[in-house]
Amino acid sequence: MKKKFLFSLLALGMVTYCFGQNNSENVSSIKTTNIWQFPTRHQAPNSDHVLPPTFGCQTNGSSRGLTKVQSRMTHFISKLYNGNTFIPLDSIAMFWEGDRNQINLDTIWIKWVQSAFPFTPLTNPLFFHGIGNSMRFDSSYAQYSDGSIYLTHRSFDENDYPKDYVAKLKTPPTWSNYEHITYRYDDHGNCLEVIQMIPKGSSEWDNFRKWSYNFNDQDQLTHWNVVDWDTLNQKWIDFSRFVEEYDNGHWVKETREAWDNSQWVKSQISEFDYDDNGNIISYLQKIWKNDDWENDFMYNYKYDVSNNLASTTYQEWDGNAWNVIEHDEFFYDDNVLTRSTMDYLNSSTGIVQKYYQFNYEYNDYGQCSLLYSKTWNGSQYELTANSDARVNFYYEEFTPSAIKESINENEILLYPNPAVDQITVSLANTHTEISLIRIVDMKGRVVFQTNGATGTSHVAVPVGQLPGGNYIVQVNSGNKTGAKAFVIAR
Repeated sequence: MKKKFLFSLLALGMVTYCFGQNNSENVSSIKTTNIWQFPTRHQAPNSDHVLPPTFGCQTNGSSRGLTKVQSRMTHFISKLYNGNTFIPLDSIAMFWEGDRNQINLDTIWIKWVQSAFPFTPLTNPLFFHGIGNSMRFDSSYAQYSDGSIYLTHRSFDENDYPKDYVAKLKTPPTWSNYEHITYRYDDHGNCLEVIQMIPKGSSEWDNFRKWSYNFNDQDQLTHWNVVDWDTLNQKWIDFSRFVEEYDNGHWVKETREAWDNSQWVKSQISEFDYDDNGNIISYLQKIWKNDDWENDFMYNYKYDVSNNLASTTYQEWDGNAWNVIEHDEFFYDDNVLTRSTMDYLNSSTGIVQKYYQFNYEYNDYGQCSLLYSKTWNGSQYELTANSDARVNFYYEEFTPSAIKESINENEILLYPNPAVDQITVSLANTHTEISLIRIVDMKGRVVFQTNGATGTSHVAVPVGQLPGGNYIVQVNSGNKTGAKAFVIAR
């Protein structure tokens, strides 16, 4: 049972996650050496399903570290166990400029190498496609066991959002262009447009695909269109479009339609359900078939008393009933993930059986430093040749050149609190200007963001679109930053 998974260059900060597309659409996929060998899942993300970089969770802050010393990832190396030792396979080095850093970069890479890992705000199944958009390192150097080498570089705007990305492939002895992506935003930081380009000759670029996003007054993504570039006629042509639906602030439905050269046709629907704590408990996808919606696949999620993800079950529809294909369980020590297990359907016996155990170790900053697996041999998990692997993550400590001063919590005034439809944020010193406000939920997701106007010391923030619960407001004023908790009542 083997799975050749594609490690998209866009996972390095680019935008798409392409599986199973034809060559003309698969421009951003790089096939890497197998790390773990899994049965192939039936479903595959569409290459056009790319969420904007400001959708879901912003992660341009520091890791869980000390006040004045931070830690950021510099590289990781994957290795395969051959029965005696671990043989290096692939490696990716990340380079940072200035004080740039990122939270949970380790969890992104763990997700990409297909280990069983509970989703975080960055790897939430709702946001997962196009997750590379959230990458914040400035450049990377990737070398794979098949000899291919890729170099990437990105630039950021004044709000630390990616605005330009370029990837190059080394064809010895020279580098050749591989991909170019540009981004455009509105005044609220919502991404309005992403354009993907491919090489045209040795030094120029040609359009390939464009995503156009639309947001409502609450900065919720409502619909988006995807168009492809017609090189012959030099114009954009429709490819697909998506419509999002919300209920009490939760994203509950997404509908995709495809263009068939003459009309829009129904394609697929994704539906999401939540528990009372706002945790996603199911993710169902249906496809349009024989003039009706038919089940395709489904994920179910369960949580422990601390709201940690306890298990994930993946099922596929066979036309009559749901069949369990994969079941993952997660185990914690003081709410820190220490191991997980992955069970898979044995196609020969029709039974879901034990397959892998994954183990996680962390550095002093709470970042994963080692991930390794053991394979089930019928009675226990043990290291198995050509089945098990490990990934080492390496970090550097650095002292930021300018540590931001803190705004005392008592200086941040919030009213009314609890809030219903609107909350006003102000600072005790009325002469102090507010430059940025973020509303963050208890899962670390930035659910609202706005820039303060010049000279503004108080800002009215709409919260009527958000579900009831506990939130954090983050306030920036010049080189100072602070945070304070508040409640939305429903």
